[in-house]
Formats: sequence, C-alpha cells, structure tokens
Amino acid sequence: MWVRIPSFLLKTYNMKLFKKDFWEDIEIEIIWYYKKYLKYPYYDLKWYFKNLFHYHKIVSKMRPWDYGYVLDMLSFNLNDLKECLKTGHEIDEYHLPKVAKIERVLELLKNIKEDNYMERCGYKYNFDFKFEKIEGTNLSELKTIQKEGTEKQDFKEYHTKAIELENKEAEELFSILRDDIKGWWD
Repeated sequence: MWVRIPSFLLKTYNMKLFKKDFWEDIEIEIIWYYKKYLKYPYYDLKWYFKNLFHYHKIVSKMRPWDYGYVLDMLSFNLNDLKECLKTGHEIDEYHLPKVAKIERVLELLKNIKEDNYMERCGYKYNFDFKFEKIEGTNLSELKTIQKEGTEKQDFKEYHTKAIELENKEAEELFSILRDDIKGWWD
C-alpha cells in the first residue's frame, strides 16, 4: 500500500525522511489535514441539511421588518433546547431549574407576542366600533359604542397598569437571558 504525501508537507521538512521525529510529524500533519479538509466539512454539510430541514418551517415565515419573527425564532430554539435539557445527561438537581427558567422565558415571549397586558390587568373590551359617514363628504369616522349592560371602565388606569406589567416582564425576561443563557447547554 502506498501513501501519497502532499508535496507541501515534504518541503517543510527539508528531506529528513529517515529520522524518527519526521514520521511522527507527518502523522500529525496527516491527521490535521484529514480533520480540516475532510472531516469537518462533512459535519458542516451534514448539519446544514439537518438544520435546513428542521428550521424550514420557521425560516420560511420570517420577514425582516418585524420583531415578532425574531421572537418566534427565539421561542423555536428555546423549545428545542428545553427538550434537549429534559432528556439530557445532567442530573435533575441541575437541569430542572434551567428548564423552569426556559419555560418562564417562553411564557414571557408569548406574552410579548400576544400583547395581552390590558386583558391580564382586568380590562374588558366592552364596546363595539362603528364607521359613520360624514355628511357632505366621502369620508367616514370611527365611533366606539358602549355595549348594553356593561359599565364604562377607566381606560387610562388600566393602560398605566398594563405598561407597568409590560415593563416589569421585559425586565424579568432580559435579566433571565443576561444571567442564565450562557449556562443553557447540555
């Protein structure tokens, strides 16, 4: 069996072919060459197709003009990570707090995406919208009509509470990500 040694390897050793350390160096160079040019590109290509298949659904929905798609991608990745941590190699004492924090982050991301802070503060949308035509023009104006049997709520009070809740949850979300995301791996 013949082993073909690339010429660039021979040039670096100045023809010290019969010395013992030469063959050890050649072995190291061949291993390095194999890993750099054959093994790692194979794994990169393998993961490329795996990720292409796995993420195609979420990536096909992505658009560059809205933050909601970034939140969707983060949620998608965190769901995958959560499942990996649940079935991972760590003992429960270590991975259960990580899973709980990831679930909290997913809940906070869902709240941001749904923008449900007013409802969670107790505000009920007890009115309807109606477009009324403005006389003498082709324009319409939007009017709100109180539903029968419901009392009027103070919008400003609920809006203030909703903004406070939103800010509190955003602070919690970013503090969890800032403090813990580097430890979320299996």
